[in-house]
Amino acid sequence: MNPKKNKEPLPTNRRRLLSLLAATSALLMSSTARSAPAAYKNDNLKDANFAKNIEALKTLAPTSTQSIFVINHTLSGDGGGGHFFWDEKSTDNADGALVIKSSLSPNGRWHRQLQTKNLINVRWFGAVGNGVTDDIEAIDQALNAIDKKGGTLYFPDGNYLISKTIHLSKDNLSLLGNGSSRTILTLDKNSTAEYAIYSDRPSSYKISELTVDVNQKNRANILGDSRRSCGIVLCNCNDSSINNCIVKNTIGDTKNYSGVAFAIAGRSSRSTISGCSAIDCGPDLTRKSDGFFTSGEQILTSNCIASGVTDTAFVIESSRLSGLTGCTATNCSAGAAISHADIEYDSSGNFINGLSINNYNATVTGAISINIPIEIKSKTTLINTTISNVIINTKSGHGPAINARSISTNNQITGLSLTNIRIKNPGTQGILAKAENLMISNCDIESSNDASIQIDGSTQVLIQSCRATQNKSPIAIAIIDSQKVIIKDSVIDCPPNGEWGVYCYGKETEAIVMNNIITGFKNGDIGCDTGAIVTATRPLLTKI
Repeated sequence: MNPKKNKEPLPTNRRRLLSLLAATSALLMSSTARSAPAAYKNDNLKDANFAKNIEALKTLAPTSTQSIFVINHTLSGDGGGGHFFWDEKSTDNADGALVIKSSLSPNGRWHRQLQTKNLINVRWFGAVGNGVTDDIEAIDQALNAIDKKGGTLYFPDGNYLISKTIHLSKDNLSLLGNGSSRTILTLDKNSTAEYAIYSDRPSSYKISELTVDVNQKNRANILGDSRRSCGIVLCNCNDSSINNCIVKNTIGDTKNYSGVAFAIAGRSSRSTISGCSAIDCGPDLTRKSDGFFTSGEQILTSNCIASGVTDTAFVIESSRLSGLTGCTATNCSAGAAISHADIEYDSSGNFINGLSINNYNATVTGAISINIPIEIKSKTTLINTTISNVIINTKSGHGPAINARSISTNNQITGLSLTNIRIKNPGTQGILAKAENLMISNCDIESSNDASIQIDGSTQVLIQSCRATQNKSPIAIAIIDSQKVIIKDSVIDCPPNGEWGVYCYGKETEAIVMNNIITGFKNGDIGCDTGAIVTATRPLLTKI
């Protein structure tokens, strides 16, 4: 046998080189944003060499023909390595991540070879992501390194502990995780930060594929009574988005303000929250929290979930042409609110189209609240609000399913449409409304503890093609001090102790009741107080 034909063992240095090349490949994969790397403009792999970490790179004699692969930023396996090339003419400021100054040469710099333009990996700046080490300084340094025109801050797999707020202080920034189950940002238990992620700049932001844990269970004593802590809050932003994120464990203060998981607020415009979840927000009603809060113009919340929220799951406040669609609220104090609390301009054109609410327990606001919650001296209106394709179901609700009322006669709700709504087991009324130009259509209300529909102090009201059954109140539909009311084409069935199908209170009330099926009530199908003007066509009217 010819020994020259036998394969010789690899020399030790070649074995080490192949091992390092394998590590190189794995680290490169962990430091990219899941896209194929672009060709390096300055890639020169002649005489490839390796350095253990950034400090070791500084001690290598630089040459323009070398490309050095740094294995770690600081610690073994920290994911902060990468390829560096030497630029002998560079005078850029060294930052310990993208630009490294050699300890052997006063001139020139090592530059990191970026695979994706304007994408910065927090691991390059020393973020560890082990849930123990405070990574906020590394994250801030990474944000500072992004081009002033914008870029992407990338968080690979890990649990990044932060002791302070991540402030987005540049325009056109993106924060990108590697999936909400794999990239987690956790507020330190000793932090007093009000927000995990925050900006108040009129810029464009994109935040996606990560989880924010506000860590309420460990922070109540640290925050005290007058501080709250929130998840992702963007104020006065434009053309922004929050996608496929989770925020959990937010906490409100005990004085004035609820916490919030997600917020696109202030004078924001043309922005979206989609595919996100707010989970276990607010430990209790003394430190309650909202799930999603939006204000501004053309803000859409879609396909989102709120679970275990101790205040309102979805809030649309002081907005125009904003809404939510395809959302779910489960075991929350209230499901949704569209409100106006701004003296500067009216709130108009807001909507809910597609919402499922399970097990709400709000006593005052109910499952969905449409209101002007504060006294505004100037005449303020909530205009053209549409609620449609909603399912509300509770085992033991504590307030009305839909509550649409302002607290002042000076401030009005006008142009309210409630369409295709299914309500079961509301705590009090199915629908309780005080509005001008109100339409309730194709609504099915079952087993309410008070009237299925109660209209109070309203004008120009149309109730049509509705179904009110098995409510526990003596009166199925109650009309109080309201004018120009029409109730038609509806089915109103007798509950066990039902007295009136429709009853009109107050001598100022005017109503037409026509083409309805009302059966089995003890006192009569339709009744009214003396002085009320009520016209009925089948069934009969009884005046009291």
